[in-house]
Amino acid sequence: MPHQTEEMSIRPEIPAVLTQLRGRIRGYVFWEGLAKVMFILSLFFWVSLAVDYGCSVWFHTELARPVRIALAVAAAGWAGVALISSVVGRMMREFHVEALALVLERRFPQLNDRLITSVQLADRSGGNPGLTGDLLRRTVDEVADLSGDLALGEVFDFRPLKKAIATATLMALLIAGFAVLYPGTTETWYRRNVIFADEYWPRESELELIVLAAPGERVRHFDETGRYKHPRGGDLTLLARVGEGSTPPEQVRLNYRFLNRSGGSSGYFSKLGTDEFKITVKGFQQSARLTVTGGDFYNRRPFIIEVVDPPEVDSIRLDCLYPAYTRLNEVNDDQTEFVRTPVTVQGSQVTLPVGTDFLLRADSSKPLTAARIQTARFTIDVNGDVATLTIPSADQHPDRVIAIPQELSESIFDATGRRLTLPMILTGHEAPPLLAEANQVSWPVPLPAEAALQIDLTDQDGVVTQQPSRLTISGIVDESPVVTTRPRGVRNSITRRAVIPIEGEITDDYGVAEARFEYQLDGDSEYRQHPFRQPADLEREVVVDERFEVLNLDLALGQKLTLSVLAVDADNLHGPHEKRGEATVFQIVSPEELLSLISARELNLRQRFEQILQEVEAIRADLSSHRVKLREVEPWRKAAPPSESIEEIRRQLRELDISVRTIAQRSLLKIRKNANETASIEEAFIDIRAELINNGVQTPRMLDRLEQGILKPLNQLNTLHYNNVDESLGLLKLALEQESAPTPFQSLDVCIEELDQTIAQIQRVLAAMLKLETINEVRELLRSILEQQQDLKKKTEQERKQRLIDDL
Repeated sequence: MPHQTEEMSIRPEIPAVLTQLRGRIRGYVFWEGLAKVMFILSLFFWVSLAVDYGCSVWFHTELARPVRIALAVAAAGWAGVALISSVVGRMMREFHVEALALVLERRFPQLNDRLITSVQLADRSGGNPGLTGDLLRRTVDEVADLSGDLALGEVFDFRPLKKAIATATLMALLIAGFAVLYPGTTETWYRRNVIFADEYWPRESELELIVLAAPGERVRHFDETGRYKHPRGGDLTLLARVGEGSTPPEQVRLNYRFLNRSGGSSGYFSKLGTDEFKITVKGFQQSARLTVTGGDFYNRRPFIIEVVDPPEVDSIRLDCLYPAYTRLNEVNDDQTEFVRTPVTVQGSQVTLPVGTDFLLRADSSKPLTAARIQTARFTIDVNGDVATLTIPSADQHPDRVIAIPQELSESIFDATGRRLTLPMILTGHEAPPLLAEANQVSWPVPLPAEAALQIDLTDQDGVVTQQPSRLTISGIVDESPVVTTRPRGVRNSITRRAVIPIEGEITDDYGVAEARFEYQLDGDSEYRQHPFRQPADLEREVVVDERFEVLNLDLALGQKLTLSVLAVDADNLHGPHEKRGEATVFQIVSPEELLSLISARELNLRQRFEQILQEVEAIRADLSSHRVKLREVEPWRKAAPPSESIEEIRRQLRELDISVRTIAQRSLLKIRKNANETASIEEAFIDIRAELINNGVQTPRMLDRLEQGILKPLNQLNTLHYNNVDESLGLLKLALEQESAPTPFQSLDVCIEELDQTIAQIQRVLAAMLKLETINEVRELLRSILEQQQDLKKKTEQERKQRLIDDL
């Protein structure tokens, strides 16, 4: 277009006016577009500030970085579109001279279409005839003269431009004023919404949330992603601490929503002092998202509680090596060494012999990274391949912590991390030393006889066992042997030639190493020893059947012998333990005195037996009398009684039947009592026979009378006659209980017959006892005569001595 203008023979004032108009249009477009862009950017500031800060203040949440970036990108895109469409695009648009001329023609009527005509005809001036060229030149001249007086500013409506600039300026001034008044907020907005830094809005209250994990409220922090792994079913305890220099809120609120299912809950923290708040959620079972608010504080991103299964002790096994003296260990195939015996713990308690060396093996449900084994006297902490032993201090001094050598601690966890193995030994001491020489940890770890262990496990998630496994290991202390022996066939009075039989048993937990007699004589302060014929041979139950011969001691009449049995066990760790059985004191008497004592016992036995005879005869008499009564009323049972006395007769029959049943039951009980007493009398005569033999005062005739006259008949009485009577009385009782049965005369007759035979047997035994008693009385009379002779002899000698003294 300029090239065409140069070719025209028109004056330069016209192109200058059009060029000036084009420049003014471009300036108008530029400032208007720039104002629009500034408005958009200002609007972005206020909107992003309101949204970002409003979320923090009103909704207690931080606008996520992607959302802030999205807002900024949207604002930048809108501003870019406005810049391109309103500024760049319009600035680059080509303005034709005809359009510019028309703008001037429309705004300035005095041009009277001469300007547009001059521009249009100027393009075709080379081909116009002379008259036209003259007219064109005249028109051009007139337009040139008028163009200098045109006010081009009147072409534009500056009100929209002024409004846009004013709006943009006002927005800019407001932003500048806000930045002056609130420089911190403006800077925070800039860092969050322009450079997108993870910086947070300043608040008056700052809270730090930590977890107090069980057991012992251990402080646990959320990881860098805001997660904490919590044991399923455990109580979730949260502690909110007020940050240094911040204002404590009036109250702190917890909200949580489950991740894997709908639902959740909320609650308020309890205030502890001025700067701590605490809350406990019982039995947390599901993973959840937590939100904590207090004052103007809120957690900028949700805390995640990830619920996992805690580690548990699946099983505990003790691989035991028992003390050698217990003989409980198995041996290997080569018979060269003992092998450990596995003991699976059922429940929470196990008992082991004191001195047992064992490996505590605890299998876990999850791989472990740490464990704690705690007792009243020490605590062992294992963290990977590092382990320490802590001994609590009894005073104000700090606890003593000793490192366990690595070559020992490396073997505590196996390769999978699921098994914990710890060597221990069960000692018999209340406080066994935990440290060996050079302050090294004793290995295996010594335990007292009664030890309560608590096992806490920590898995790879850092979760600790909620319910620690408890195990009580009780040591079975090797007790002294139990001696239950007694003399048999002798009493406390014995002769110088007596042989004392000792019977009974000796028991021990793990075996009797030795058993022997121990005795004392008059005046002895210590026991003397006498070996058994049979060695104990480490048996757990030793049957004692030994005989102690008194003749070898050469004792005098009147001397006393104290005899007991001593047992020794095989405990070579805390023993050996000795136990002496009950001691029996014997007095040496003459054969005559012993026979006199035996005679007195026989007299008592005979009197008891006479009482038994009387009771058996009374039973027979009762049965016989009731048989007679039954026979007398027998006609009443067969014939119909007179009508006027029928009720009275029936009553008498009922009373008689009841009386017969009662006497049958009572007779059965009495005969059994008599049988028991007779059996005890038989045992007493057996003891008398043994006492005669063991004291060496028996004669063949004496033994024959005891055997044939008393013991054998008594045995028949106990094994035959009483049993027959018992059986017949039982059948009688059964027959009487059957009301429809006929009158039991036959059963009564059998009972009476058996009682007659029993009474006859008792009388035969009594006759033998009387005969034996007569012999004993004669023997006692002879002994009395001999004693009187001895006394008379002593008195005569004393009288002679007295006379000699008197004569002198």
